[in-house]
Amino acid sequence: MYELLIANKESGQIWDVSSSVTEVQLETVRKGGPSKLSFTLLSNGISFSQGDIIRFSSDGELQFYGWCFTKEVDRWGVMNVTCYDRVRYLKANATYAFYALSASTIIKQIADDLQIEVSDIAETGYLIPSMIKTDQSCIDIIQDALNQTLLNTGKIYVLYDNGDGLSLKAADEWISEYLIGDRSLLTDYSLKTDIDAETYNSIKLVQPNQATGMNDV
Repeated sequence: MYELLIANKESGQIWDVSSSVTEVQLETVRKGGPSKLSFTLLSNGISFSQGDIIRFSSDGELQFYGWCFTKEVDRWGVMNVTCYDRVRYLKANATYAFYALSASTIIKQIADDLQIEVSDIAETGYLIPSMIKTDQSCIDIIQDALNQTLLNTGKIYVLYDNGDGLSLKAADEWISEYLIGDRSLLTDYSLKTDIDAETYNSIKLVQPNQATGMNDV
């Protein structure tokens, strides 16, 4: 049982368009980006704009809560809509200097600066000695803080939007009830590993030397 609601923030009107939607696609990523909901709608006079709220549920459980970002309508009234959740607003660039702060505190400070609602933020514990970022996207700044936390604690954290606000949760708490293996409903799978992309044998660090005017490697 699926439910897709559209709320027009200006008029306050809410439409249940579940029966008018012909296709829905939900894309999520573990890190570095927002959840994306795309759907095709037979508009039938429904009036909403970019920035209006979209809510998608399955079997009574919330799957997506976000905002309309793009609309495309053809001559027959068939509308293609693309929506993103709160994490999308972390794409904004900013400059920060953090000292002895945890990734949790960094997330809360950035969210407060961008006026983004915050829900359940797990306390990561590890205090990052210093992190200076200039004109970088906030999502990349946060991910760097989580990467440093992983390197120093061995613990993976996932940033996501739970519908009430930005949330941070330890990956080991995302335990699924579904099994892959004997007596499961899985009929086939493939596993791919590669060293083709984002793979390095060594790292070259270059630092400007103001005295010599050269770069020290």
